[in-house]
Amino acid sequence: ERVRLMNEIISGIQVIKMYTWEKPFAKLVQITRMKEMKQIRATSIIRAFTMSCNLMLQTVATFLCIITYVLTGNTVNASFVYTVTSFYGLLKFVVIMLFPQAVTQFAETNVSVRRIREFLLYDEIHKIDNVQYQEKYENGTNGTLWINKKDKAVGIHMKNASVKWIQ
Repeated sequence: ERVRLMNEIISGIQVIKMYTWEKPFAKLVQITRMKEMKQIRATSIIRAFTMSCNLMLQTVATFLCIITYVLTGNTVNASFVYTVTSFYGLLKFVVIMLFPQAVTQFAETNVSVRRIREFLLYDEIHKIDNVQYQEKYENGTNGTLWINKKDKAVGIHMKNASVKWIQ
């Protein structure tokens, strides 16, 4: 949005300078920049949260699983710890890498389905076999133009019409 606004300002810079509208347009650019910065900040926070989850998810989940296993009265051995660690390593890939991608794909699919549904729900357009166009010309004569599409060959019939090409 800010890039579009800046392009419009640059295109009309002579008018802006002529009417001394620099301050209002500078304020408009500043407001747009603030909105853009809010979006960038929100995106950065989400990205930081995702990266921190990426770093801590496997370790915390493995630790909690082993603690729960021990608190339920079981004994811990190396094969159990190795299996749990491997499992959470695979789960980390799915949760951190594939889940956000799946959410993005789902959102894009919803937009596409909505657009297709809107298109398919438009009213039907019926084919017109004969079209008649009539217009009154400057010299007072009427001209009628018939376009006949019933036959395979399309023909144009003109009656009391004058034609002029302007180059």
